[in-house]
Amino acid sequence: MLVKNLARILVSLSLISFAILPTGMNPANAATVSATGTNAALCNQTVSDVTNVVAYRLSGGDCVVEFRNVGNVTWTSPSSLQSLQLLVVAGGGGGGARHSGGGGGGGILYVTNYKALTNNAYAIVVGDGGAGAPGLSASGGGRAGNNSSFAGSSGSSSVVANGGGGGGGGSDAANALDNGGATNGSPIRGSGGGSNHELSSAGTASPGTASDVARSAGGSTATINGVTANITAYGQAGAVGKGTSCYGPSNSYTGWCGGGGGGSSVAGASPSQPGAVNPWKAGKGGDGASISITGTSTNYAGGGGGGSGTDITNQASNAACASNSPLAGDGGSGGGGSGGQCLSTATSGTSNTGGGGGGAGLGYVSGNGNTQGVGGKGGSGIVILRYTPDTTTSIGALTLSGAPKKGVTLTLSVTVNTSGKVRFFMDGKRIANCLSVATTGTSPNFTATCNWKPAVTSRHTLTATFTPNDGTFASASPPANTLFILRRTTTRQ
Repeated sequence: MLVKNLARILVSLSLISFAILPTGMNPANAATVSATGTNAALCNQTVSDVTNVVAYRLSGGDCVVEFRNVGNVTWTSPSSLQSLQLLVVAGGGGGGARHSGGGGGGGILYVTNYKALTNNAYAIVVGDGGAGAPGLSASGGGRAGNNSSFAGSSGSSSVVANGGGGGGGGSDAANALDNGGATNGSPIRGSGGGSNHELSSAGTASPGTASDVARSAGGSTATINGVTANITAYGQAGAVGKGTSCYGPSNSYTGWCGGGGGGSSVAGASPSQPGAVNPWKAGKGGDGASISITGTSTNYAGGGGGGSGTDITNQASNAACASNSPLAGDGGSGGGGSGGQCLSTATSGTSNTGGGGGGAGLGYVSGNGNTQGVGGKGGSGIVILRYTPDTTTSIGALTLSGAPKKGVTLTLSVTVNTSGKVRFFMDGKRIANCLSVATTGTSPNFTATCNWKPAVTSRHTLTATFTPNDGTFASASPPANTLFILRRTTTRQ
């Protein structure tokens, strides 16, 4: 199955070439996102909407752009960039209701060495998390998360990550809301469905089974604009809530716990039976994938925890229910939501990590009354770009303004594309008042000037050396400028 899925990735990335421009987008809508960090102007970005778009420059010199807002935005690639990396994380699935499974973590595609075209518009979509099942839902299943994508412009392949599957519900009815979860036992209890490796099956994730095991991340390659890109796909199924693993004290109730939603790199844990005191613990959501595209190792797309709670209707109060069933399924480490307990609605997946929403428990409103807990909403996805900017030192010619005469002040100027200091020389000797002139201006136009009053006539050679503040740029010198200083023909100036 893994080999087939990886083959689909390769085919999809090789054959699908299209541009998706968001509705109403045109070049006139372009806006600038100002980056932060050392010499950060190199990493300023041109986008259609600056809302929740963050740009910064890493200490190692790379630019990082994070698109955190759900919806569509267009990014215009800079005039020069190298080694583009893409991280595309889809929205997590919503958790189910009543002893249910947590939502699956959103699918992840991590692409390195993507050959981007310069000065081109790329359409980026950040998928929202799926809705959790409402408490009185007939099926109890959560909704699948939405896809995230990086759509290439003309000549570039597109990258699409699938939304996580919704958590299977805990009601007796069939689960029918994009839950992607397996069912097992009687009454039916669904698991959280993680997203799979396939680009072609948007939103409907692979189901878990009672004996589900982790599916390792898959790697492949594809040729994009004539360059081989490396692709790693993450997406796992959630474990099922076994019908015999959770039961009441009299053993007369079966299947009252849901499995945790699948994370992006580990399948969700099955519900456990820790002992006779609290036998209603639900499954833990799978951990997310750890990726360091931002310069810091971060987990993405953890699965939501399963819902806990007894189904015994003779509890005297909510407090008694909680004391007898306090163990909710934990969320995955990649932003997955924790499962709900007797008294609470399940926790949502953390925003912008693609985490699955937690599955809900059964809440009591009176001694014999109960209500189905509401499933947690899946966390929204995120799209992150990282590339190496052009740090070639560009330095303009050494220019002069003023009359080249003895005793008359001349202004020497050098223009460079990054900040630093310039030292000016005449005939190889330092000009006394121009030993270390700091540049002024903004990227990519910085200027250093030197006011020089020639003391003697004859031919002279003027040179300069530039030392950048940013060590990723190299020192440079403009071509030498030779001029002849004439004798003054007027009174002293």
